[in-house]
Amino acid sequence: FYNICEKLCLNVLDNDAKTPGLRIQALEFDELFYDIKIETQQGSKVIRLKGQFDRLDEVDEQIRVVDYKTGKVEIPKDAKKLITEPFKEGRFAAALQTLFYTLVYLKNYPNQSVIPLIYHLKSSENMIKPVSENPIDLNQLKEYEFLLKQKLEELWNSDIPFAFDDYEEESKYLMMEVL
Repeated sequence: FYNICEKLCLNVLDNDAKTPGLRIQALEFDELFYDIKIETQQGSKVIRLKGQFDRLDEVDEQIRVVDYKTGKVEIPKDAKKLITEPFKEGRFAAALQTLFYTLVYLKNYPNQSVIPLIYHLKSSENMIKPVSENPIDLNQLKEYEFLLKQKLEELWNSDIPFAFDDYEEESKYLMMEVL
């Protein structure tokens, strides 16, 4: 494990060294949050949204919200579906999480724009995978915030079962456990 970690860290450092003007702003940063109001069966509820940002950096005066990933990384290819598809398909979980951090950041700094990106640590080439090629501002995340609020309200709704529903994809693994 030590050798693997060392290799991953060296890959990041090598890649960062090739990025002109890179300035690391924060690592393992968890000081930002924002409160969202949802409607539940018991009435209104305020939920504090917070996460631990892997990294905030800046390149050419552009802030980037960076999320490190070692697993599979898929980002919707159609920019028009970037906001909606991560809520529909689990394979876009990395994009969903990175957009979440982007939303939290922009709620704290509403006059800025950021580039959300994923640092795919196991990739030998193209480690940096932008979730969006262009900077995103708070206005562009209105639909994302709406969908997030809907999902939170669904989670707090006791009439909607909280259950795993992707059996087709996972059934091959479940069958191995049964045997």
